[in-house]
Amino acid sequence: MQKKFTLIEILVVTAIIGILSSILLPSLQKAREKGRSTVCINNLKNIGYANQMYLDDHKDFFYHEKNGYDGRQYYENGSFNTETYGNYQVLYDSLYLNSKPTFMCPNYVGDDDSKNFSYSYAMSRYLYYKAKISTVIKDPVSQMVSTDTNYEWLQDDKPQRVDVRHLENLNHLWLDGHVTSQRYWSFYNNLQWIYVNNTSQQSFTGSFTVRGY
Repeated sequence: MQKKFTLIEILVVTAIIGILSSILLPSLQKAREKGRSTVCINNLKNIGYANQMYLDDHKDFFYHEKNGYDGRQYYENGSFNTETYGNYQVLYDSLYLNSKPTFMCPNYVGDDDSKNFSYSYAMSRYLYYKAKISTVIKDPVSQMVSTDTNYEWLQDDKPQRVDVRHLENLNHLWLDGHVTSQRYWSFYNNLQWIYVNNTSQQSFTGSFTVRGY
């Protein structure tokens, strides 16, 4: 004779599954996020290599934010069309990396890959000088090049462009090529990281874009 499950037994099993799911799901989500953050960190490291190669090839002069190439059109059809505020990604990809996914954060919000390519890792606009970077920057270890963003070019009056999408962390690329992952408020209270040779502590006056992960 086949034994049938009683309603009580089914409810007990369902309750156990629910409890296990509530315990395991946060751990799985954290593990998935850790993997995505690792991809993001590796992306920034490779961008750092390309940045150094660009400086080597251009006599240590940094990429200029104005009159560059449109990143979205380059991503979509490989064309080199100039715009007022161009995207450094076009030159770094076409000259050195030949890997568009390198410039795309796995946690970027939105389904437009051309925006992901152009905006995920905006570069600091304060690095361009009419002088060689090596003669201007005193401490490349403390000079931020890029971080997690959602629009082109990183600047002090556009804090909403900083996009906190790895839980509460931001991944930062520094001028010497190393990458760090830090709580977002550490950058919020250290705006001087994107200025050149400014060591006095400063904070943003607006808010970052903080995602609800």
